[in-house]
Amino acid sequence: GSEAKRGYQDSNPWWKNAAMAPEIGLLSRNVRIVGGDDNQGSVSVQQFGCRILVGRIFRGRSLYIGSAQVDGVEIRSCGQSGFHSTRDPRYAFVFKGTASNAKGSFVRNSAFNNNLNTAFGAHLSNGITLQNNVFYRSRGSTVIIGGQDNQVLNNMAAVTFSVNGNSLSDNHAFDFPATFDIGGVNNRVRGNAAGGSDRLSYSYVGSPCTSSMKAQTGSSALFWDNTAHSGLIGLRVFGLVAKCTSVAGFRATHHWEFGVFSWTASSLAMSHIAVGVGRVGIMANNFGPDPVKHLTDDKWVSLENSLIVGEVPTENACVQKRPIGSVAFNGFKQSDPKVGIMMSTFSKSRGKMDGTGPWNKPTSYPAINGLANLTKVTFARFTPNNCNMSSYVFTNNPLSPDAMHPFQLVKTGVQAIDNDRMAFFYPPNPAWIVQEDCVDMDCDGPKHSIIRDLDGHLLRTGHISSLIPRAEIRFDSSRLPIALLAGGQTHFIQRGIARGLPNNVSATTGGCEWKAAWNGYQCGHLNHQMLIIENMDADTEVRRISPLAVYGGNTGSGKYIDLMNGPMDHGWCSYYTCLKRLSTFYSVVVTGTEYELWLTGSHPTHWRFHLLNSQSDEGIKLTVWYKNIQRKDIYKDGIFIEPTNVLATKELIHDRYIPQINSNIGGANYFDVKKQFLHLIVKGSSPVDVITSPVITVSFNVVSLDDFFSPQQFVFNLATVLGVPLDTVRLVDVVAEDTPLSGRQKRQTSARMHTMTVQIGATASQNQTQTAAPPVSEQIAEGAPEADSDNVDMDANATATGLPDNSTSASAQTPLSAGNLTDSPTVADIVTAYKSRKQQYINQVKQYREDVNATNDVNRVAADLVQKVLAGLLNNGTLSVTNLSVSFAAPPPVPPQVDILPPNLNLSIFGDNANLTRGIVDPFVLPLPLPKIPVVSESIMFNIPTTLRVLREPLSQTGHLVYVQIEVLDGSGQRVRSLGIGQTWQCSAQLTSTGSARLEGGVTVDFVDGIATFSRLRVDREAQSLQLVFLTTPGSLSVLSQITFTVQGPPSATESRRVSFRLNAQYSSIVTTLQYDAFLAAVQRSLAAQLDVDLSRIAQIQIEEASFTIRFNLLESAPTAPPDVPSLNAALNTLTALEKNTSLSVTWQGSTYKMVASSLSFPTSSSGSSSSNTFIIAAAGGGGCALLLVILLVVYFKRRSK
Repeated sequence: GSEAKRGYQDSNPWWKNAAMAPEIGLLSRNVRIVGGDDNQGSVSVQQFGCRILVGRIFRGRSLYIGSAQVDGVEIRSCGQSGFHSTRDPRYAFVFKGTASNAKGSFVRNSAFNNNLNTAFGAHLSNGITLQNNVFYRSRGSTVIIGGQDNQVLNNMAAVTFSVNGNSLSDNHAFDFPATFDIGGVNNRVRGNAAGGSDRLSYSYVGSPCTSSMKAQTGSSALFWDNTAHSGLIGLRVFGLVAKCTSVAGFRATHHWEFGVFSWTASSLAMSHIAVGVGRVGIMANNFGPDPVKHLTDDKWVSLENSLIVGEVPTENACVQKRPIGSVAFNGFKQSDPKVGIMMSTFSKSRGKMDGTGPWNKPTSYPAINGLANLTKVTFARFTPNNCNMSSYVFTNNPLSPDAMHPFQLVKTGVQAIDNDRMAFFYPPNPAWIVQEDCVDMDCDGPKHSIIRDLDGHLLRTGHISSLIPRAEIRFDSSRLPIALLAGGQTHFIQRGIARGLPNNVSATTGGCEWKAAWNGYQCGHLNHQMLIIENMDADTEVRRISPLAVYGGNTGSGKYIDLMNGPMDHGWCSYYTCLKRLSTFYSVVVTGTEYELWLTGSHPTHWRFHLLNSQSDEGIKLTVWYKNIQRKDIYKDGIFIEPTNVLATKELIHDRYIPQINSNIGGANYFDVKKQFLHLIVKGSSPVDVITSPVITVSFNVVSLDDFFSPQQFVFNLATVLGVPLDTVRLVDVVAEDTPLSGRQKRQTSARMHTMTVQIGATASQNQTQTAAPPVSEQIAEGAPEADSDNVDMDANATATGLPDNSTSASAQTPLSAGNLTDSPTVADIVTAYKSRKQQYINQVKQYREDVNATNDVNRVAADLVQKVLAGLLNNGTLSVTNLSVSFAAPPPVPPQVDILPPNLNLSIFGDNANLTRGIVDPFVLPLPLPKIPVVSESIMFNIPTTLRVLREPLSQTGHLVYVQIEVLDGSGQRVRSLGIGQTWQCSAQLTSTGSARLEGGVTVDFVDGIATFSRLRVDREAQSLQLVFLTTPGSLSVLSQITFTVQGPPSATESRRVSFRLNAQYSSIVTTLQYDAFLAAVQRSLAAQLDVDLSRIAQIQIEEASFTIRFNLLESAPTAPPDVPSLNAALNTLTALEKNTSLSVTWQGSTYKMVASSLSFPTSSSGSSSSNTFIIAAAGGGGCALLLVILLVVYFKRRSK
């Protein structure tokens, strides 16, 4: 009927030849070699019999190499049980070490019956033919072939035991021996039949692919026309060390777990495969390269011209049992559904593939690239049987928590299959939501499977269609990024959240239709692809940025949110999970559609986006909201892509610059610095890199009196003032006010305000081999950097996208890999693996230091810029800057501190070799120190100072001390509180007409919070009608005091201020540790210097040991206002700095001081006990001659080791 027409029709389809028939062999021969039993039961009890060995032997100086030609012989009860090592293979018949000298040897038309070990083997032997033989009841593998150019032709093997009898205690069982175990190179395996194996029917390394990357087929194929039935697994493919491995011409039925299973390092091409499904027909997996190193390779698996049958007519599934002696290693139960193809896993490393766990369970992160192609494949008879067992054409892997890469189908159809049996998508296992796996959310993999029916043949739609899983299961809106709900910091958007795709949208009109039987959707006219989002920073495994949301969708199906968690923690550290998870995310998108990307944690400095397996004309538009407005440099294929507004001279921020989805430029981009959205086109299969460059962003408010104001001229002037190359200053926004200014700022009716935003930093590299740009300060001196090449370390066939070093910055720091040690490493293994690992870490820290230096350098340029703008160096006759806002370069991500030693290392392997232990172990244990980067707030606003004002005028008085305060103001009369970064302005006082009088004391002071306080100015003699003028440095602002003043009377030598430092008894330890005279001299010099007085004015220094008090007199009159607090701070810290780790700070509060301390430590008593003590500074006096200081300080004494 109509269903029968859905299979792909071919003039000579392979599935028509997939006949099922039993094989029959004759075991008896007239010539017999039989292992004889004796009274001790050598065969029946001790299980060893005869042995035929063809090898090599020395006699004297002569080497003899054997050969053999055996035809029509029965070999029975031979071999020795348990001896499987290739160094001493005690098989029934073995060729060992004959190399090519045994060429022409053969074993033909013979029978191997009930042998105690492997029946036939060839190790390091070439050119041997094994043809038309019958094998029955072998232990371990029946036939093992190594070497090269051997032939295994038209043999039959039945009943293979993997263990000693039916016991499961033989560890060799976990090596999964096979009936035909074929390794080596260029060995022909054709026309063989295997049945009744309790492990593998065939284990095959694979054949090379053709030059067109297809499977070898027909008469030229090395592996062809082989059959297997009634076993645990039909065919296991290990794969060649090559780009592509080929397997073709294979039939398998009645296997309990897999008909064909592979986990290869190379791509795998399969053709002409016919499988009658036991539990899973085919599962083809792939591993490598390392996604932690961000390496990629175009890995794929393909299946062509094949047939997969769910229900074999002769099968009685209700009574089907596991093979003889086998156990349920994968845990498949009698009631589990049958699966035609289980979706492939592309992972960092190979899964178990032994008896220690399920074969289809990944044990490492998913790889970046991966694709499965099915062409001209027919599926038949996937229907419920009379045991009520379900069956499906496709399922995802229920044991895989992470990404399952896309399947693509062409000319692939079904025979007699109900639509409900097309697929089933297993949901994520809730048991994975634990700290050691996926933490607090579902794992992503099962929700992100894609089966793409490119020609609509499978689903009979006639157009591109997709099968995708239900991703909205256990959706928790509380886990959505806050920024998504708010729409970013700059604008608020109320968003409707569609957690799935509406049920009432037809797949034939461009939407998706819910299929409950699939636990998924059937989508039509939608080109689904996998979007991979990589965090390239060095801390990608230890800094969580998820949940991560991709918001958008097609208008036909409504918008949706894909909320992602990231891969599972697969690591083991000292028998515990490492609590590390790779920040790489695998989303499902529809090409030709716009999406937004939002994340919970802070943004990486380096993103990489892959639209996996897409064509050059397929793409999406991605909008990413950023918290900061640092410059975003975009690279595709290592080539820098200029933003769309790079040539604009006005209106640099406008929606017309947003790249459109139909753009033919992959990597086209525009960053809206106002809304903080990066608009990006991701197109084609090559990745797009987004790197946040260490730049400063500066916004100026500029008043221009010129009707023809030129922002470009302003940028030129700015580069000139800073002394940096013009191409390091990038104009990103200009906004002109429409209304002329009024008031003091309006000198002409045409005066207008312009707001300009520029970014200053190293230029983005235009060349993928160019080295990192030097810091901006070096560019100032040297200009643009010279190009150089950089070799990227990569896995065997893997590639890493070439990027200039300055574009990778912290992203170039590859997280440390776990190493490739075996379960039982030798000392040499550890030395090799972990010297390399240590060097990796050293390189990582070196790169981090370079990134820190680059960031600090850019921020130093920012400090210089602020000083020069505040000083008015950008102003001219027609233009003045009224204020500026500076956003500083963000610090690079810190590489995680790691243990260089392997977590499960047994140090006893080093034995007594102390030198080795010291030379290898110790350096790995010590973490390398990382530099500190100053913490700078993200953005600081600076108003431009224009005038000075005398806040407190000098007064006429008796006494020579003068107290004055000066305030700095901007153009609107507001105080300018910030006058620089890491430095500030100073104010100097001068007498306008001095006569013979001179100013002494602190004639130059710093501005603090916009005020310069002169508290120690003195006139050295009596004078009248004095007037002060105040000047700034830099800036050259000045102001004249409005009041003249008079100083009367000579300075009195009796006026003094007594300051006492009173300490508790513990202080005696300090005094006794210093030389007494040296201590007094230090006190005198420190106070004289910090208070800016002559040394002779510091008098009567004394230590009263009874009360533990230090006293001294300052011969000057006491001020009516508080003394200069910074100077007193400096004096106190000079005193206390006699002891290490000391920091004191004094603040003035009304009429008293308050002092706090940090990290103050003094010697403790001999007992070494810790104590808390009180430190009091006090002075007594009266009548204006003394100042009372009461300072309470709690000092924590730290115990010192002797």
